[in-house]
Amino acid sequence: MMVLTSPNGPFAQSRDTASYDEPLPYQAPPADLFPDVRTQDTATS
Repeated sequence: MMVLTSPNGPFAQSRDTASYDEPLPYQAPPADLFPDVRTQDTATS
């Protein structure tokens, strides 16, 4: 974990920040990205 947050780590140049009172960014996924397979008819009975 120390390597990830170090000044020379992979996220050293990251400037994305969020304050504790700001919600995280969210973008809804497309409707067909996660089909509900529980409702699909299965012909392997």
